[in-house]
Amino acid sequence: MKKKYFAAVGFFVSILFFSLNISAQTSPPPPKPKIPDSVILAKTNEGQNQDTSVSRERRQEAYQKLLEGQRYLWAMRRLSNTFEVNGARLAKNALQKAVELDPNLAEAYTALAELALSVSQPDINEAILLAEIAAKLDKNNFGGHRILARLNTIKSNLGRGRLNSEAAEKSIFEWQEVSRLDPRNAEAWAFLSAFYEAQNKRNLQITALKNWVSAATPLETGFFNRVMGETIQLSVEDATLKLGSVLLKSGDSRGALEFLSRSIADDPNNPEALELFKQSLAGADKNSLLSAVDALRQAVFVNSKNELLVQLLAQTLARTGQVDDAAKVLRGAVADNISGDKNSASNLQVALGDIFVESERTNEAIAAYQNALKIRGIENTNLAKNENKDFAIRVVGKMIEAYKKANRPNDARILIEKYRALFGKDDLFAEKELVTVL
Repeated sequence: MKKKYFAAVGFFVSILFFSLNISAQTSPPPPKPKIPDSVILAKTNEGQNQDTSVSRERRQEAYQKLLEGQRYLWAMRRLSNTFEVNGARLAKNALQKAVELDPNLAEAYTALAELALSVSQPDINEAILLAEIAAKLDKNNFGGHRILARLNTIKSNLGRGRLNSEAAEKSIFEWQEVSRLDPRNAEAWAFLSAFYEAQNKRNLQITALKNWVSAATPLETGFFNRVMGETIQLSVEDATLKLGSVLLKSGDSRGALEFLSRSIADDPNNPEALELFKQSLAGADKNSLLSAVDALRQAVFVNSKNELLVQLLAQTLARTGQVDDAAKVLRGAVADNISGDKNSASNLQVALGDIFVESERTNEAIAAYQNALKIRGIENTNLAKNENKDFAIRVVGKMIEAYKKANRPNDARILIEKYRALFGKDDLFAEKELVTVL
């Protein structure tokens, strides 16, 4: 076997040198460019009508070749790299034979497009041409539309700089086709929302996000993460948070509260959701606030140690006029934290004072603030070098502001004198506050 092999190689080399010797005086003609498979297949398909009858036997054989090619594709993805070249060749032969038997078999072109992307050196343009043939043959070919959507998304430069408008429009069209064929496809709606955001089409972005929120849980998220990065995931939770943020920017506080409430209920420890929720409370009407209360109660029940969450529930209750219920929530949280986390307990006590100030219950506010100082161990201690000095300045400042708001300047002056020694003789806090009162 080896002798035959080396003999064949020697014969080939001798012929090669003989040819070179003959053509030494003339320049060899340039090599013919390789015709892409997509062009060859398109010519095979050219002139074919989808209504052209193909015998049942040929269709059956075409499907068998399609399945054979797909089996090789499957093996290429899961076996070692040594199988790739041979597997690609076998898959290509089978799929091209399927097209030869039935030129209208769109799935075979889709599989060939997948093959063009599965090798070590993917050919994006070739895959696009093949997928376009598949989509032309069958407008409901899901795989073809998804390949076109993904590859044009790469060409659009989405998430990586200046948007390529031509590729972006093609991507949007193909993702719309994917969503038409699969209305609960999370990837399609997520990319559509990203494109609409890049184009500053707020209403279309909101529609896409709402569809993303109601989409099915995706099985494959790798492509989305490669394009958009790891900061946002292809999940309902991220879609809900994103939608709440966009609605808030659009001035729809009620809609923002509705979706941000879901985010908080799903993840009470999400700081971004809590901050956005807090912002949306400012412009919400009473009905929206009442709905938010239910979501917050549920979240607090799950995570009663979350200080910000408890404060948001109390503030929302107070905004609806339920001040006593708000006070009850905060006092309960203070009692739960006072033995294990005095800092958190004192902060919650300050939040109680703030609610009483807003409700013009000044005496109760002052009592709440004083209790906050007491919990921290701040009463008559000199705080010149104490770590609690900043906290004390903030709380005493709140008490002074409460008296000023209630038009009780004498009580404010008495309070300043009471706490003057607390901050040390070199601290000007008391003098500055006294000037504001005067």
